Amino acid sequence: MIERARAVKNVVELQSIFPASFAVYGTALGSLREQNVIEHDPDADIGVFSEDFSWAGVNEAIRRGFVIEAVFGSRYYGMEIAFIRNGVKTDLMLFYADPENPSKRFNVLWENGGRDGLKNAIVHEYDAELLSHIQGTLGDAAIRTLGQAYVEKVYGENWRTPVKEWDWRNDHLCKKTG
Repeated sequence: MIERARAVKNVVELQSIFPASFAVYGTALGSLREQNVIEHDPDADIGVFSEDFSWAGVNEAIRRGFVIEAVFGSRYYGMEIAFIRNGVKTDLMLFYADPENPSKRFNVLWENGGRDGLKNAIVHEYDAELLSHIQGTLGDAAIRTLGQAYVEKVYGENWRTPVKEWDWRNDHLCKKTG
């Protein structure tokens, strides 16, 4: 179980370091459904568009006490940085413009820690307009989060019903096919 207050503090701090970032995946879901981090979620997740990412931000996060647990992908394809602070993991995921279709954006989740290369990359694709952020709430904090259209794309029309046995590898509905 995640320690909610620490998770919220980490999200707020990382959003101050990466001002164009926004809550994604379970953190966006929790913001909309529970106005808090989902208690059974093992981590918090934020996203940032690739063009808004900076290594200076990573250095600032480290200066503020975040430790990098892992980096998956590469700067220009599918990068995800797993930060830990105060015992809580927060993933920062980069979202990229699709070079073949400017109306699409994608990010990558890494199965098996990315150890087996791209064959274990799970690509999630979205219509770019789904990635417009709104103001949301986590606990007592105001955050930037993706909205209901994004949450429905990822979790389906029953997103309001909690699912404790969520399988991030197989249950997302936004996986790129074909």
